[in-house]
Parts: sequence; structure tokens; C-alpha cells
Amino acid sequence: MSSFSFARIAGVHYPRAIEHFYETTPGAEDFTYTQLQEKFFHGSYVYGDSITHGMRELGHESHEIVYDFFKMQQRWAWESGIRMDEETRAGQIRTVLDQIRRFRPEVVFFQDIYALPKDIRATLKDRFPFIKLVVIYRGYPGVDESLFDELASADVLLVGSPIMQQALAKRGMTSHLVYHSFDKRILDRLGYPLNPNPIYDLTFAGSTGFGRGLAQQDRFWFLKQLLDDTDLIIWGDEVRSKDLGASLSMLLDRAQHMSKLEFLNFLVRGGARKIRQLARERLYMLKAPPTPSVQQVSEEGVMPMVPLGDIYPDKVKGPAFGLELYQLFQQSKMTLNRHTDAARKGGYVDNMRLFQATGAGTCLVTDTGRNMGDLFEEDREVVVYSSYEECLEKVRYLLEHDDERREIAHRAQTRTLSEHEVVVRCAQIEEILKPYLAKVPPRPSTDTSKPTLSVVMANYNHAHYLPVALDAILSQSYVPLEIIVFDDCSSDGSWELLQEYAARHKHIRPIRNTPNRGVAYIMNQGLEEARGDFIYFAASDDKALPGFFEKTMALLERFPHAGLCTGMQRLMDERGKDLGIADTPCVANSPSFITPERAHELIYEHGYWAMGVPCIWNKQAAKDAGGYCRELFSQLDVYTAQVLALRHGACFIPDTLSQWRLRTDSFTNSSNSNLYLQIEIALKTVELMRGPHCDAFPKQYVDDYEERQLTILHSGLVNGLLEEQKKAVDAYFSRVINPSKKANTALYRFICTLLKTQKLSLKIHARLRGHSRRAAARSLRRKLRAWLGRG
Repeated sequence: MSSFSFARIAGVHYPRAIEHFYETTPGAEDFTYTQLQEKFFHGSYVYGDSITHGMRELGHESHEIVYDFFKMQQRWAWESGIRMDEETRAGQIRTVLDQIRRFRPEVVFFQDIYALPKDIRATLKDRFPFIKLVVIYRGYPGVDESLFDELASADVLLVGSPIMQQALAKRGMTSHLVYHSFDKRILDRLGYPLNPNPIYDLTFAGSTGFGRGLAQQDRFWFLKQLLDDTDLIIWGDEVRSKDLGASLSMLLDRAQHMSKLEFLNFLVRGGARKIRQLARERLYMLKAPPTPSVQQVSEEGVMPMVPLGDIYPDKVKGPAFGLELYQLFQQSKMTLNRHTDAARKGGYVDNMRLFQATGAGTCLVTDTGRNMGDLFEEDREVVVYSSYEECLEKVRYLLEHDDERREIAHRAQTRTLSEHEVVVRCAQIEEILKPYLAKVPPRPSTDTSKPTLSVVMANYNHAHYLPVALDAILSQSYVPLEIIVFDDCSSDGSWELLQEYAARHKHIRPIRNTPNRGVAYIMNQGLEEARGDFIYFAASDDKALPGFFEKTMALLERFPHAGLCTGMQRLMDERGKDLGIADTPCVANSPSFITPERAHELIYEHGYWAMGVPCIWNKQAAKDAGGYCRELFSQLDVYTAQVLALRHGACFIPDTLSQWRLRTDSFTNSSNSNLYLQIEIALKTVELMRGPHCDAFPKQYVDDYEERQLTILHSGLVNGLLEEQKKAVDAYFSRVINPSKKANTALYRFICTLLKTQKLSLKIHARLRGHSRRAAARSLRRKLRAWLGRG
């Protein structure tokens, strides 16, 4: 089949594995993203990059996204000019989406369901039209009612357990069985062939069951009895009380980011049970006596209160991760495997250890299942048991028959490398995906590797300006995907003119609003209507200068994750006469990408520096920011430009890209000349900065902005009122009252003194505001709201 682009999204899931990586990798803190990923994958932690390696071996482009390795994700974001300041769920989700946008995979493969919430996974293909298939792989056989809703968001379901396949089939859901696998590159990293002189008789690596609840209680008692009866050595992962508390916090944090409906569904379908169970187990463990006693854990069927590591400190070590795990297998004559209760009760075998241990070359002793014959030949390739007594008997027998044990291990390794190797599994996945991909209709554009541009224009009674604006767009060297023109219920013949243009140019699409909706509505509606990756919001009285689209899209092709691209602009009067270059900040000497970090510096240096008129917007970034707020009036575009630049970075071109027409009756001019409206805008701006966009704006900047802007507006308002009062007093005394009388003159001077005192008090207040800037700002805000009638 033809090749496709592929991205696997997987988690490490074990914070201790990441800690182990940094402990054993000198200088990892200073690695680049590529170095960090390569070194981590070379360590063969958990899944590693096996699937990506297999897909590349089959000729497909493939990428890895490790969503829960925060430092790795943060490094990628920093190098890509994307802000990821804190280890939050929202930041994690945003970075994964940014990576999908950058890698542009046709197939998105979720190794688990926790990387993105269901509502986002379900809309991935709407967000990113380049995605053809969303694939979810579910390896763990545990069945939870809430799981089926989560899995329903996939186009293709792959499962690693027959139990899962049967459970899905009962609900009418189609899935494909794909077992776990072994990556033979691990042998090269270990030093193949197998160590001929293993130092351990019998080992076990993995969760001992302690702190894992009822799902692994049987494993705990099974291992405890083996510790008593054999020389078993355990490298065990045991969840202590503090770890259980962290798990509870993570579960509650996950619930915190759900909508009310999602949270209710989460509780109904098992979430409440999970939270209760974790809380109960943690409290139970906290009650355990400080000095462990074997008698406390001797009775089977009782929830273990003391970890095996405390009972058998010489035989139970800390968990093994990465290559150390595979080295342990090679140093073991035999290694024990025991499935979770869910798998054993279902009667199937399916876990990763089957392939990890046999691939590394050790003799595997494992519980059996009805499908074991599909994977290995019992007691010839792997040693199987159905009871504790059988396990103990076979372990003792193999310790006395080394040749037979080594032959079993050799046969199992041979089969794993031929039938259960990762490239074989990827070929299986490729065959499964083939018919699904064939059903996906072809993309509308022949060149999907480049971002696309839509033009959205707002028009209201500008029939005399429209031809200039439209002709400037139509003459651009870069042809946009579409030109959508919203006519806002014009009465000057604009609609008829637009229909004439649409008849001559098929990519022009006029839309008529009834009634008049306003600029903010049109811009937000444009975000929904536009099909392009980027949008140019054109005003019907402005003009795009030659090369605007070509220069901008060439730069955005290099930095498709940028929130926007902006530049310089020229001014013209109502008749079109050029008035020169607008006095706006030039923040770079050549076409450049401004990182979020640099954007933060620039907003302190220049205030609002990203201009909205010569701007092409990242559609998805604008939608994620909540679109354009109508309550910001003339500031709605420049404010949103700052949000996008601070969150995602921005491209800047130090050339004049467009021409802005200055009109006395313009929307911007009427807004800027209304002092009361400017106060409303400032109050709303601060509200947004502290609310939905608090992740973008530095807190100190917001504090300074609030104080500075409201003080300026307050001063302007009071000065304006004082000037009006002074004019009224002058007119009254000059025209009505006889100034020759001394009493009238004294009264006039007294009133003027009162007016000056008011002005002086304002200056004193401004000087003293540094004593408590926040209190002063709050006081000003209360006064302004009261004056505006907002309470």
C-alpha cells in the first residue's frame, strides 16, 4: 500500500521511570528535544519508540508524542516557540494539539485514551482536516463501563486482549486483536547473545499488587508464598500511601477539567467507585502499624496492609526500568509472570511480559490461558502453570535441569523474534488500516503539505470602496482558497456589486446578514465558515498591498504553529491619498518568528505591538482563544493578536503589507473618541486578562496595565468634566452676572479655586497610588463602574 504519515501518542505512565532516566543520564537537563527523545527511547522505557520504528521500517513517516513526559514536552514547546509554562492538564493538552498541528499525521494512533479528553479526540478530524483516521489501542483487559464511551471516539479500535475484543463485540463495536510485541533492537543495546551464566534462579519484575486494590490482590499473596518457599528475588513496584495519594490527586485533577455533563457521566460510569476505592485504600494503608508483622499479611483474601519490601527487605528491591529490566531477564535463569485478575478470570493471556522476557532470552514461567497456543507452545517454549503447586513444582524441576531450561528459553526467543517482533505487528496494523484508509475520500487540495488561506471581508455600505479592496486581494500573487464577503445589510448597492464579483470569480462567496450584525459577529462567524488554516480579515475600505499574501504565507509555511503573522502598514485618507507609514513598533529587522518569550518582552517594551490590520490569523489558535470579544469594540483585533502572540508566538515581516483608510466616521475612530466606551473596553480587557487569558498575560503586566490604563482614563474623564465645568462657569459669569460687583468676582474666584482643588487632588491621588497600586486600581475601577451606571 502507499505510505502514510503516522503519529503515535503514548504515555510513560510511571513517574519513577522518568526519575530513573534523569538519575542515570548525566546532562539530560541540558539536552535538546531530539537528544532527550532519542536517549529516552534508547533506554527502552515502557513502550519506547517501537511502533514508530516499525512503521518507519515499513516505509511510513512516523512521529512519537510522549504526552506525560513534561520536561520533554516543555523542551519541544520551547524550541518551537510555543509557551508551556506549567505542568497542568490544560498545558499538556495544548502541547499535544500543537504537535499534531506541526507533524500533520494522516493516522493518529493513541496508545491509551488519556492523552486527550474524549470531546477533543472526537473532534480531531474537524480541527485538523489532514487527519484521515483516529486509532485507539487498548491493551489492558480491564473493562469499565465508562471505557466504552471513551473508545467510541475512534475510527479504528485495536485491542491487545481477547477479553476486550469480546466485551466490545457484545456492544456491537468492531475491534481488531493485536498483541503486544518485542523490539529486537533491545538485544543490540544489551549485547547479544544471552548471558550464559545467569546469576539469579528466579526473578519477578513489576507490580507486586500492593496498593493496586482488589485487581491485583491475588498476585500479592502468590508472590508472598513464593518468597517463603523459593529463592525468588523481586524488583517490585509497590504503591505506598503517598503514591496512592498522588494517584487520587491525579484522578481528581482529571475530573476537574470535565464539563458538568462529562463529570456526571464519569461518576455514574465508575468514577465515583474509583475515587472511593483509592481513598479507602489510602486510609487503610495509613492505619498500618509502623513495624510490619508477617502475621498481619499471612491470611489470604485480606487486603495487604504492608508492602512486600518491608516484610522481605533482602529479597524485594525497587522497580527495574528500561534496559535494566531486560538486563535482569538476561541475568535470570527463570522469570515469573502472573497476569492481573481481570485477565486470569477471563481465561486469556495477553500482557507485555510474555514478549519482553522471551525476547530477552530468559525462560518464562507464566500462568496459562486458553489462547496460549496461539502465542507459544506450552512447556516447550514457555513453562505454564494453573496453580501455585504446579508453579512451585516446575520451578524446582527446571532448577535441576539447566539444559532443558535453556532449550525452552532458546525456542521461545526464536519464536518471539520471528512472530512477535514489532515490525511484524506493525505490518499487521498496516493490513488492518488499509481498507479503512481506502474508504477515506481524497483531500480537497492537491498540496496538503502547505497551510491554506481564507479571506473574510466585512462590508457595510462601502460600495464605493469595495472594488479597490477586492481588486487588491484578487491581484495578489498568492491565490487564497476562498474569499468570503459578509455584507452587513447594506443599502447602497453593495450586495449587487458583490454578486457581480462572485459571478466572475468562483472563489468569492458573498453572505448577507439580516439584520445588521456588526464586525465582531462577522469575524467570529468567519472562523466557523472559513476552510483555510489561516484567515485574513479584510476591511472593505482598506487595501492589501502587493506581495502581502505571498510573503506572509511563505513565512507561515515555515512556522505553521505561529498564532498569527503581522507587519507594518501605510495610512491613507478617505480619498485614498497616501499618508505614509503608520507609527507602529517594528520588532524585527527581517522576516522572523517571535517566540512567546520574546513576545512577553515586547509587550513590556511596546504595549500592544502586534497589529490587527496587516494580520493573517491562525484559525485554530483564534478559536482556542475564544474568538473575538465584541465588548472590546475597536480593540477586539489588537487584543486577540496579543493573546495569540503570547501563547503561540507570532511571525513578523518588517514591510508595509496593507493600507489602512482613516475615516472620521469609521468604527475605530468613533470608538476611540468615546471616553466612556474606552473605560468600558479597559475594564473588559482586564477582566479577560485575569480570566480566560490569564495563561497568556504575565500577572505583573496585567497589574501595571490596569493601574496605568484606568488612571489615564480616569484622569481624562475628570479633566474633561472639569473643563466643561470651567467653560460653564466662565459663560455664566461673563453673560449673566455683572462682574463689576466685588461679591460676584469673589464668588467666581472661589468656584475656580474649587475646580483647581479637584484637579490637584487627582494629581495627588495619582502620585500616591504607588503606596497600594492594587487598592488604588480597585478604587478607580469602583468609581468608573459607578459613573458608568454598572454598580
